[in-house]
Amino acid sequence: MKQEVSVTMAAKTFKILTLLISISFNSSISAKLILQEKMKKNLRWELKVPKKQVLLEGNQSYFSIKTLNFQLYRELVSDLKKMDLDESYFKKFY
Repeated sequence: MKQEVSVTMAAKTFKILTLLISISFNSSISAKLILQEKMKKNLRWELKVPKKQVLLEGNQSYFSIKTLNFQLYRELVSDLKKMDLDESYFKKFY
Protein backbone atom coordinates (compact mmCIF):
# COMPACT_ATOMS: atom_id res chain seq x y z
CA MET A 1 0.00 0.00 0.00
CA LYS A 2 2.77 2.45 0.91
CA GLN A 3 4.58 1.73 -2.33
CA GLU A 4 1.44 2.52 -4.41
CA VAL A 5 0.98 5.86 -2.66
CA SER A 6 4.61 6.85 -3.20
CA VAL A 7 4.41 5.95 -6.92
CA THR A 8 1.22 8.00 -7.33
CA MET A 9 2.74 10.91 -5.42
CA ALA A 10 5.91 10.74 -7.52
CA ALA A 11 3.87 10.84 -10.74
CA LYS A 12 1.89 13.87 -9.54
CA THR A 13 5.06 15.63 -8.43
CA PHE A 14 6.67 14.96 -11.80
CA LYS A 15 3.64 16.39 -13.63
CA ILE A 16 3.64 19.53 -11.48
CA LEU A 17 7.37 20.09 -11.98
CA THR A 18 7.00 19.58 -15.73
CA LEU A 19 4.18 22.11 -15.83
CA LEU A 20 6.18 24.68 -13.84
CA ILE A 21 9.25 24.26 -16.04
CA SER A 22 7.23 24.63 -19.24
CA ILE A 23 5.48 27.75 -17.94
CA SER A 24 8.77 29.37 -16.96
CA PHE A 25 10.32 28.44 -20.30
CA ASN A 26 7.41 29.90 -22.27
CA SER A 27 7.42 33.12 -20.29
CA SER A 28 11.14 33.62 -20.95
CA ILE A 29 10.59 33.16 -24.69
CA SER A 30 7.89 35.81 -24.81
CA ALA A 31 10.01 38.30 -22.86
CA LYS A 32 10.87 41.62 -24.42
CA LEU A 33 14.00 41.78 -26.52
CA ILE A 34 14.51 45.52 -25.99
CA LEU A 35 14.52 47.12 -22.55
CA GLN A 36 14.52 50.92 -22.47
CA GLU A 37 15.92 52.90 -19.57
CA LYS A 38 15.52 56.69 -19.47
CA MET A 39 18.17 58.62 -17.57
CA LYS A 40 18.66 62.35 -16.98
CA LYS A 41 20.72 63.06 -20.09
CA ASN A 42 20.57 59.90 -22.17
CA LEU A 43 18.55 56.89 -23.18
CA ARG A 44 19.80 53.33 -22.78
CA TRP A 45 18.56 50.25 -24.58
CA GLU A 46 19.43 46.73 -23.53
CA LEU A 47 19.08 44.20 -26.33
CA LYS A 48 18.50 40.67 -25.08
CA VAL A 49 19.80 38.92 -28.20
CA PRO A 50 23.03 37.06 -28.99
CA LYS A 51 25.79 39.47 -30.07
CA LYS A 52 26.47 37.51 -33.24
CA GLN A 53 22.84 37.93 -34.37
CA VAL A 54 22.85 41.74 -34.66
CA LEU A 55 25.00 44.54 -36.03
CA LEU A 56 24.69 47.93 -34.32
CA GLU A 57 25.76 51.08 -36.16
CA GLY A 58 25.29 54.73 -35.42
CA ASN A 59 26.61 58.23 -34.96
CA GLN A 60 25.14 61.58 -33.83
CA SER A 61 22.45 61.63 -36.52
CA TYR A 62 21.34 57.98 -36.85
CA PHE A 63 21.30 54.57 -35.20
CA SER A 64 20.64 51.23 -36.87
CA ILE A 65 20.09 47.64 -35.77
CA LYS A 66 20.72 45.09 -38.52
CA THR A 67 20.12 41.35 -38.51
CA LEU A 68 19.86 38.52 -41.02
CA ASN A 69 17.57 36.52 -38.74
CA PHE A 70 14.05 37.30 -40.01
CA GLN A 71 12.29 35.98 -36.90
CA LEU A 72 14.49 38.13 -34.68
CA TYR A 73 13.80 41.13 -36.94
CA ARG A 74 10.04 40.66 -36.60
CA GLU A 75 10.29 40.40 -32.82
CA LEU A 76 12.45 43.53 -32.61
CA VAL A 77 9.99 45.48 -34.77
CA SER A 78 7.10 44.24 -32.63
CA ASP A 79 8.87 45.36 -29.44
CA LEU A 80 9.67 48.76 -30.93
CA LYS A 81 6.04 49.29 -31.89
CA LYS A 82 4.91 48.49 -28.34
CA MET A 83 7.44 50.79 -26.68
CA ASP A 84 6.80 54.36 -25.61
CA LEU A 85 9.53 56.02 -27.70
CA ASP A 86 10.85 59.38 -26.55
CA GLU A 87 10.60 61.90 -29.42
CA SER A 88 13.53 63.92 -28.07
CA TYR A 89 15.79 61.00 -29.13
CA PHE A 90 14.03 59.74 -32.26
CA LYS A 91 12.61 61.66 -35.21
CA LYS A 92 11.42 58.72 -37.32
CA PHE A 93 11.85 55.00 -37.87
CA TYR A 94 12.43 53.17 -41.14
